[in-house]
Amino acid sequence: MKTIHLNSTGIILFLSFYLISATAFSQKESIVYIGKNGKSTTIEHAEIIQKTRVKSASETIVQSLAFQDSKWRKVYSEKLTKVNDSTYHIRSNNDKGESESVTRIYYPLANGTFRFKDIHKGQVIRIGNSTTKIPLTLEGEVTEFYKNGQKK
Repeated sequence: MKTIHLNSTGIILFLSFYLISATAFSQKESIVYIGKNGKSTTIEHAEIIQKTRVKSASETIVQSLAFQDSKWRKVYSEKLTKVNDSTYHIRSNNDKGESESVTRIYYPLANGTFRFKDIHKGQVIRIGNSTTKIPLTLEGEVTEFYKNGQKK
């Protein structure tokens, strides 16, 4: 039987490598439960579950699941790419295979929330307030627009 002896330098190098690689390859995940009218709730009252996974400082994935046929199913997915502190490019896909790209611009408000504007092909399609950037947690009134610019 072979015995491996590590001196203190070897142990420190091993632990340093382990901590650096664990930090570099770790991903942060959070879950938010959404109830009626898009408000946060508990899992018992949730209509939507949003799973957020931070892949890097500039890329985040948000998956939305809905309770269908007695189980949670993925219905929507967004890949958010940070352009700068106030702008994100969002590529979204739904469960029907449809996708679209949106640019979302955030404007910080004095109360710590954000005003946001979603733009698709140069046209504003939605504006409103949110308490968070990612995932978008709607607060108050949200206005959506048709392709011709009229309010929905």
